[in-house]
Amino acid sequence: MKNVGSVAAASGTQGGARLGAAPTPDISPLTPGAPAAAGLGSDSGTRGRIARLILENGPVTAAGLSARLGLTPAAVRRHLDCLLADGMVEARHARQYGARGRGRPARLFAM
Repeated sequence: MKNVGSVAAASGTQGGARLGAAPTPDISPLTPGAPAAAGLGSDSGTRGRIARLILENGPVTAAGLSARLGLTPAAVRRHLDCLLADGMVEARHARQYGARGRGRPARLFAM
């Protein structure tokens, strides 16, 4: 039985990479010159789609976003929490007309 570390060192590879293979580029959002919205991902990503809907349509609730995207309100809230933590959106309390029912109070999310 051979020691895997010595085999990699003897063959001139590091971390399983082959000799002559092109290195993988670092595409982290902190890369200099990256667009300011790199944390949002592309429009095809759910978080990017949520941010775009808020930007285009103004303040909206998680329930309103979930109806437009075809996702559960809990899934939308999870993405909104990440956007809140990143400082991309802000939350406001939605105005209530009449008696409020059960469940969590509605919040409006805006850019």
